[in-house]
Amino acid sequence: MPAGDRRARLISVLRDSSAPVSGLRLGDLLGVSSRSIRQYVRDLNAEARAEIIVADRAGYRLDPRRYEEFRARGVNRERGHESGRQRVFGIARRLLTDSDELDVFELADDLFIAPATLEADLGRVREIFREHGLVLRRSRDLVKVEGTERRQRRLLRQLVLSSAEGLSATAVNAFSGQFAEYDLAELRATLLAAARESGLEINEYSMNDLLIHLVIAVDRLRTGRSYDAEENHSPANAASRASLAGVVVAVERFFGIAFPMAEREALQLLLSTRVAPSREPGSPLNILEDSVLSIVTDCLESLWSRYGLTFTDDRARLSLALHVQGVRARAASDRQFDNPLGQEFRNAHPLVHEIALSFARQLEHELSIRLDPGEVDLLSLHLGSQFQKQLNEGPPVLVSCVFPRYGGLEVDARDRLAVALGTDAVIEQLITTPGHDFDTITSDLIVTSIDLAGRTRVPVVKVSPLLGTEDIEAVRSELREQRRRATRRRLQADLVTLSDPRLFFHPTSAGRKEDVLRVMSTAMIEAGVVQPTFLDDVLDRESRSPTAFGGQFAFPHSMYPDAEESAIAVLVSDEPVDWGNSSVRLVAMLAMSPDAGTMLRDFLDHFTELLLDASKIASLIERSVDYPGFLAAVNELLAD
Repeated sequence: MPAGDRRARLISVLRDSSAPVSGLRLGDLLGVSSRSIRQYVRDLNAEARAEIIVADRAGYRLDPRRYEEFRARGVNRERGHESGRQRVFGIARRLLTDSDELDVFELADDLFIAPATLEADLGRVREIFREHGLVLRRSRDLVKVEGTERRQRRLLRQLVLSSAEGLSATAVNAFSGQFAEYDLAELRATLLAAARESGLEINEYSMNDLLIHLVIAVDRLRTGRSYDAEENHSPANAASRASLAGVVVAVERFFGIAFPMAEREALQLLLSTRVAPSREPGSPLNILEDSVLSIVTDCLESLWSRYGLTFTDDRARLSLALHVQGVRARAASDRQFDNPLGQEFRNAHPLVHEIALSFARQLEHELSIRLDPGEVDLLSLHLGSQFQKQLNEGPPVLVSCVFPRYGGLEVDARDRLAVALGTDAVIEQLITTPGHDFDTITSDLIVTSIDLAGRTRVPVVKVSPLLGTEDIEAVRSELREQRRRATRRRLQADLVTLSDPRLFFHPTSAGRKEDVLRVMSTAMIEAGVVQPTFLDDVLDRESRSPTAFGGQFAFPHSMYPDAEESAIAVLVSDEPVDWGNSSVRLVAMLAMSPDAGTMLRDFLDHFTELLLDASKIASLIERSVDYPGFLAAVNELLAD
């Protein structure tokens, strides 16, 4: 019976059964092993993106509601997967989770694809394996993966998170569907209780990561695949092992399995890099090294120098230093987080992510480590929680108040407005005489209790003489609008004055991302605005995280503001260029001198927000057939 028919038969048996059916019974009915039944269940749940087949100690059963929802979505059975990329990842997962060799013809039938399509997909799978130190071996019609158990597990975790959703509830739910025989909710509760009894804490991101690590490890142990002793790094220190002993025992009891020594040491090391420091004074996991705190303080001072951001909360600084101490331990043991927040977080907060990259780069230098993207994500959370308010504030808006003199009401209104606006605004003057020449006012905004229509070109907010709550909200709203306009004026000035016809490109096909970066960097070098090392710096930045942020545009740049002079090179391609997980047609390469000011911030926070509007980016690309067309389109876009 073809594999596709067996999956259909499996669903039919479960649908017709009023009670759970054991794996052995299903194997007998379908003529396969119980291990194959587990694989079919995982494939079906992964395809449905829901746990349509539930597994527990009593056996397997079909969830009628989820199954009908799955059918109602009209899954195209001829495709089997939503895209070639997903299908390739699914094949890689299948090879990693199946302990036997796979027959390519059965696999093609199982995926509802032609053998020729599978051959092409296997070529892509072979490349994925090669990048992770694994080998795809083939003997006639049989294929299997070869490589260390450690590398296989690491790739399997990355494939589980390949949707770029990160370690979110959605990703964990999808994982639960693929490993339906494991109760992740009960495992979560067990870990939390064991950690609490040991005086430890596990945050949500660490918890989701632990769940995936543990289920993959136990599942592979049950199919006879475990770490060799030589695969492990040195074990966790004695203090950590003692603190974590209770958690390890709880995990073994939950799964009903005794871990081999190599697996136990790997679990101890993993837990030591995932649990949060105990709040109990003197705990072995709560000792902050002075050298780490000193390095973190130096790195924060560098952020102040570059971005003008201050980290004033001493308690938060200590928390960040403890986190960095954990980062160092994870990097040393090769146990770093894989994609905990996902690309969506980076797209939503590009400037915070850039700040975290800058912070991480200095940490790498000071600690002699290399941080994975997932660790940078978590640094973004720590830094963003402290810096986001400062990033939202921007420079204060200059305000003139026009309140006619009336028994001291004018002074009271001005003072209450000043208190309400805080550091968002600076009140330059209070004007109390209606005969004032309002055309001479140079403030960014006028707040007035009298009608000034036609008497000034400065934006005006009309308020009540008694200045109520609604009046203050109206002023705040206009402050935000003034900041937005000021930012757009800066962007407009940068794009017009820092671009150059020699740095504008409009090819029919730009080729690969690396080709684009090389062409644009070379033009900047030849124009004398950057050093010959600029391309290497740009490629280094791209290797850490792509500078495309979910739309049809990318802003490649160096992490060092050391250009001879600030400049912008622009490329508009008729054909899209693959850029990480995006396809872009507009590339604006930024070269920043030491006095570039808010240039990078304006592009990452504000220009990105504008260009995520599909109609605006489409119009900009369509009109940018040459350099004058690009400038005209930019001026119109930023004049909105």
